[in-house]
Amino acid sequence: MPSVITLTSGDDKQQTTTIDGYDNYFSHQKDRIGGGLGILVHDHHKATMLTSYTSRTISAIWVMLDIISCSPFVVGCIYHPLNSDQAKIIGYISSAVLRLTNKHLEAKYICLAILTSCLCLTLVSSLVSTIW
Repeated sequence: MPSVITLTSGDDKQQTTTIDGYDNYFSHQKDRIGGGLGILVHDHHKATMLTSYTSRTISAIWVMLDIISCSPFVVGCIYHPLNSDQAKIIGYISSAVLRLTNKHLEAKYICLAILTSCLCLTLVSSLVSTIW
């Protein structure tokens, strides 16, 4: 089973996806129906929700993972429509990564999933073995 799963939550504002054996971290759209992001973390790992962000064109969620015998790291999930201004997205990612690394010095790595469609699912499998 993968350590982390990132996903978009579809059209139902109240929809959350749960999978047995995973802790769920979600950020739903506040100003409109539908949309939102989720990060599911295998329950063998300790995780903490750091922050979430929503604008007209970008949604993001950030979680800190603390895995035994490894350095903590941040997992981020960002959604943007395909026709979004790429400069704004890159600007957001740059500033978010800078803020997170300055605030969470213990995190040695950042893993980022960027989703661009309503039905995206990204499996970040075997994070422990691929990063370390």
